[in-house]
Amino acid sequence: MVMRITGMGSGLDIDKLVTDLMKAERIPLDKLKQKKTTVSWTSDLYREVNTKLTALRKAANSIRLNGDWQNSKATSSNESAVSATAQAGVPLSSHSVIVKQLATGATITGSKQADNFDPANVTIGTDGILMLNGKEVKYSASDSVKSVMDKVNASDTGVRMNYDELTKQVSLVTKETGALEKLDLSGSTGTLLGTIGVSNTLASGQNAIVVFDEKKNSDSDPGITISSASNTFTANGITYSFKEVTSEPVKINVVGNDDGMVKQIQEFVDQYNSTIDLLNERSKERKSRGYSPLTDDQKSDMKETDIKNWEEQAKKGLLSNDQIIKSTLRDLRSIISGVVSSNPEGFKVLSSIGIDTMPYSAASPNDSGKLVIDEAKLRKSIAEDAGSVVALFTNQSNGIASKIYDRSNSALSELIEKAGGVGTPTDSIITTLGLQMKGINTQIDKFNTKLAMKEEYYYKLFAQMDSAVAKNNSQLNWLLSNG
Repeated sequence: MVMRITGMGSGLDIDKLVTDLMKAERIPLDKLKQKKTTVSWTSDLYREVNTKLTALRKAANSIRLNGDWQNSKATSSNESAVSATAQAGVPLSSHSVIVKQLATGATITGSKQADNFDPANVTIGTDGILMLNGKEVKYSASDSVKSVMDKVNASDTGVRMNYDELTKQVSLVTKETGALEKLDLSGSTGTLLGTIGVSNTLASGQNAIVVFDEKKNSDSDPGITISSASNTFTANGITYSFKEVTSEPVKINVVGNDDGMVKQIQEFVDQYNSTIDLLNERSKERKSRGYSPLTDDQKSDMKETDIKNWEEQAKKGLLSNDQIIKSTLRDLRSIISGVVSSNPEGFKVLSSIGIDTMPYSAASPNDSGKLVIDEAKLRKSIAEDAGSVVALFTNQSNGIASKIYDRSNSALSELIEKAGGVGTPTDSIITTLGLQMKGINTQIDKFNTKLAMKEEYYYKLFAQMDSAVAKNNSQLNWLLSNG
C-alpha cells in the first residue's frame, strides 16, 4: 500500500478529493462486477436445475428395466432351511423343496482334543510346511496352532482352518463348495498334522442334492432332483438359498408384491413432480425490476438481512423463458402423456392405470404438469396385469421411464455445456457461461490497472497544485514580512 502525505502546502484534503473523483471513475468497474455476479448467480441456478434433473434421471433409471421392478416376491414356509427371492416378472407360482444334502467344501477334520486345549497356547515344536493343494504354508517350531491357522486363513490357498470350541476339533475346509472341490495335504512336513490329530490327507467336497415338487406316494411323479455345487440355485427367475437338510417339504410361494410396485411408482412420481415444480418456477419466474447486484459500497451501508432479501429479489427471473428449461419441460410432459401402443387396452397410457396430469391453474402455476396417483385404481391395475403396468415404464421403444431417462440425459448435456456441473470452476472455458465469466474477469483486471494509473495521475496533479500553492504562500509571506 502506497503511503502519501498530502495537502501540506495547500491545506486541502487531497485524499478525499481523489477518493471522490475515483468514485465516478469506478462506476464502469462496478457495472462489470455486477455483470460478473449475475453470471455467477445464473450458473448456480443452472446447476440447481442440473442437480434436480440428475435426481430425476436416477429415479427413472431405477424403474426403466424389467429387472428393476419388485412386482413379485417369494415367501418360504421355513426360512431357516430354505429362503428364496423372485426376479421381476416371475409368474405367480408355488413349489415344494426338500433338501437331501447341502453342498460342502472338501473337509479334513482332526481328532477331538482335550477339554483344556487352547490353539493359542499349543506350540508345534518343529519347523515344517503345510501343503494345501500344492501350495506351501510354512511354520516354525515356535508357532502355535492359532498362528498357523492365521497364516492359512490369510493365504491364497483357498482353504480355511478353524477350531470348533464345541467339538474340540481343528478342521481344514476349502472355501468353495461342490463335488469337484479337492483338499490334498500330501507332502506336508513337520508335526502340525499330528498335533491336531489329522490322519487322512485327501478329501472331496459334495454337491447339494435337492428335490423340487415331489409328490408323496407317487411313483409316477417323483419330482425333479437337482445337484448343485453351491447352496444357492436359480431357476425360472427364482433364487433359492439352501441352509439346512429337511425331512419335510418347504413351501416356496411366489406372490404379487403390490406394495412394492406402488412404492416404486410413488417414489418416481415424487421425484418427477419435484423436478417439474423447479422447472416451472425457474422458467415462469418474473424479474424484479429495480434490483441489480449490490456494489461493495452499497453493501457497506446495509444489514445482512437486508442484503439477503435484496439478492433474493435480484436473482428472480434470471432463467425466465430459458430455452433449455422450456424445451425440457415440454418434452417431459409429452413423454408422460405418451402412448405405449404395444400394451393391451387399458394399459396404454398412465391415466388408464390411475396416474393423471394436473391441469394449469392460475392459483398454483408451478403445479401444472405434475402427476397425481389414484392409488385404488393403480392397485386394481397391478392386480389385473402387473406385467403391463411394468411395460408402461420399461418398454424399450416408448416406455415412460426409459424415455424420461434419455431426455434427462440430453438436458443434462445441454446444461453442462452451458454452465458446467457441480464442481466445475465458474470461469471454465469449456462452458458458455464460464467463457463469459473469464472475459469479464479479464476486463476487470484491465480496468483495475487503468484505475490505478488514473489514481496516480490525480495524486500527481494535486501534488503539483499543492506545491504551487505552497510556493505562492511562501512568496506572499516574504512580501508581507518585508513590506
